Order: sequence, then C-alpha cells, then structure tokens
Amino acid sequence: MCLNHAVSDSYSGADFPAGLQRLDAAQALAFVRQRHGLDNGDLDRTHRQQAFLSSVMHDLQDSGTFTNLDRLDSLMAVARKDVVLSAGWDQDLFRRMGELAGGNVEFRTLPVVRYDNIDGQDVNIIDPAAIKAEVAAAIGTGARRRQPRPRPRSRTRPPSSTWSMPAASAGWPARCPARCESTATPPARSGTAKPATPRPAPSNTAPAPKPTRRIWPACSASIR
Repeated sequence: MCLNHAVSDSYSGADFPAGLQRLDAAQALAFVRQRHGLDNGDLDRTHRQQAFLSSVMHDLQDSGTFTNLDRLDSLMAVARKDVVLSAGWDQDLFRRMGELAGGNVEFRTLPVVRYDNIDGQDVNIIDPAAIKAEVAAAIGTGARRRQPRPRPRSRTRPPSSTWSMPAASAGWPARCPARCESTATPPARSGTAKPATPRPAPSNTAPAPKPTRRIWPACSASIR
C-alpha cells in the first residue's frame, strides 16, 4: 500500500507510517477495518478494501496461483476455514477471479452530498439525480442498451488513450509504482443508431480487439 500520511487508530489497530510498504496478514486486516480518522469514514474504508482486493488479485496472478491447481486447492482450503463458500465456488471460479487482476473490473462509489445525524442515527444525505447520473455513466441507461446496434462499416482499430491517477493535490500520492498508471482502449462510439438491418453474412475478418481496463492496485488506498 502507499499512504500519503501516517495513520494511528486504536479502534482497528492500524498504525502505519507514510509511504509505500508491504503488510502482513494482521496489518492488512487492520488496514481494511480502519474508518476512524479518515475524512470520509466508511466510504474511505470501502476504498481501502477495494484497493486491498485489487492488490491481492495482482499478487495471486503474478505468483501463478490462478494457473496452478495445487496452489488453488490450498487457497480454497484456507478460505473455507473462515468463509462459507457458495455452491459452485470451485477451481474454475477462482481461476476466473484472475481476470480481476487483468483489469476487467472497475470500482465506483456513489456520491454523497454531506453527512448528518437524524434522531441519533448517522446518515448520508444524497442527491437522487446525481446517483442516477452516476449509475447511468457506469452501466448505461436502459434506453441506450435497447437501441439497435449500428452496422459496422469497417474494422479499423479505435485510438488508444491513457487513463492516469488524479493529481497529488486531490489526495493521491505524487509518486506510486508504475502499475498504478494504466492504459485503456475505449470502444469506438458512433452517432445516432440506424434502424435495424439484416445482419451481414459472416466473414473471415478477425474481430476488433475488446477494450481493456486497468484497475489501480494497492496505492489506490492513498486516501490519507
């Protein structure tokens, strides 16, 4: 993980200096449990947990665990000591979890306007319109999904673009490991969809590459 500021929290046991560091099991548990002393409390704790999961997926993939049956069996045996696994959680599912480290997941947090206390209960005050806009931006509106897909005219590859971390002034570290910066190839966008037309006959032309996404690993936890 990579922290901008040192933290010390007696509730969770989190006690870490600023900077890049590697945690053992007990320290990792304290890291993902801390919410006191963080500007956004539970929401910042959620961001830490997301960063932790991302980092674990990267480590498991880099060590070859997802492609080694013996290591997968050992991992599942350890998980079953503390977690009740749903039916169907087998080696194949754990191997598919390796896709998370390949960038096929994106974490999002719904916006909160402010925090309040109502009748002794801590609550988050939200703007419903902002929530709907965030969801629409993340997964698309129903109307967009129902539109007929325009007939492709060419197989040209869309231009690539680089998605970088926010600046340090936004609470992110000025420096982090190189893999914190990732690249993504956004899908080509077209104008107004045309009416549905008969599907063209299959061709031998190779399909255009699917867009890839990268998730920020452990340094994404640089909340403080």
